Amino acid sequence: MSAPVAPARPAAPASSTPTVRAALRRSVFWVVAGLGALLVAVIAFVITGVAGTSGPPLAADSPNPGGGMAVVEVLRQQGVTVLPVDTLDEAAAAVDADPTATVFVSDASGYLTADRLAELGTLAPHTVVADPDFRLLQALAPEVGFGGVSTADKLTAQCELPAAERAGSISPGGKTLGLPAGSIGYTGCFPGDGSTFSVVERVTDGRTLTLVADTSVFANDEIATFGNAALALNLLGQDDTLVWYLPTLGDVAATGPPSLGDLTPGWVTPVMVLLFVVAMTAMVWRGRRFGPLVAEDLPWWCAPARPWRAAPGSTPGATPGCGRSTRSVSVPSRAWPGPPVCRAPRRWTRWCARLPRSPAATPSACTRCSSATCRPPTRP
Repeated sequence: MSAPVAPARPAAPASSTPTVRAALRRSVFWVVAGLGALLVAVIAFVITGVAGTSGPPLAADSPNPGGGMAVVEVLRQQGVTVLPVDTLDEAAAAVDADPTATVFVSDASGYLTADRLAELGTLAPHTVVADPDFRLLQALAPEVGFGGVSTADKLTAQCELPAAERAGSISPGGKTLGLPAGSIGYTGCFPGDGSTFSVVERVTDGRTLTLVADTSVFANDEIATFGNAALALNLLGQDDTLVWYLPTLGDVAATGPPSLGDLTPGWVTPVMVLLFVVAMTAMVWRGRRFGPLVAEDLPWWCAPARPWRAAPGSTPGATPGCGRSTRSVSVPSRAWPGPPVCRAPRRWTRWCARLPRSPAATPSACTRCSSATCRPPTRP
């Protein structure tokens, strides 16, 4: 019988965990694509911010085409103090500080209610309203209505209003206001079709209300055309102080029960942010990698079987079989070695167990089985 030959140790399988270099190599495309998308978004945002209109129309600090920064800066150069405000309460406080101030109003979003509009009409001695809506006309000048868009090719003053006479003409094609003939206390300037005017002024009880139908007279993109600049500067620069009032959500009265944010104490939000930061830090700390996964062979020990002994009445020197039963196998009068440590796949062990258990079995078959499936017994 030849000595069992130990099979070659199989090579350790390659690790399935990617390395940092491999992960970066595979993610180069997505990183480049993300940077490209971010660059396109930034360029689009810049172009939109430069060419588009942001913020409310006629904002005092807006350099956009629809803003009012141009006329505000010119007024400041002429010595007029311009005070931009966002609520009616702030406007009232500014007028209380200077009772001779002029108030400029443009409520494009319609935030002011009828009561607030009535309060606005008695706020200052001179109020200039740009692009008045239906609610404002009903509250401050009920005789005035909408006149549509002017179709005249040229709009000249044709009135005795000093600011209109100095302007001479304004840009055509804008909105107009309808003023019925014979309206007492009203003066219409820059007439269009029929009884429509671009500027309407009313003087009552020592207070002057000037309604300018279109915002183009004050907008940055139209202020330098025709006599728009002269009209705007003469209407807004009559006094030393100009209150530039654009109503916002601060003028809307709060209704309903208080929200959850109003009822929440002030320390809750900082504590929640701190807990979130601590949780993220703990996740990063405990979730760090310990290196790639590796495969390792774990040896196991086969319990030794009973020793082989010669069956009664057997012939000495008979050939042993591959079975484990002493009833059908005769062996020399010596102990058969115990089983070795098995490292072969289980399918080879099952095949070896199917060998015949008779004395006719050749030792070479058992030898081949042992050499193909087992290694010499060693203790771990």
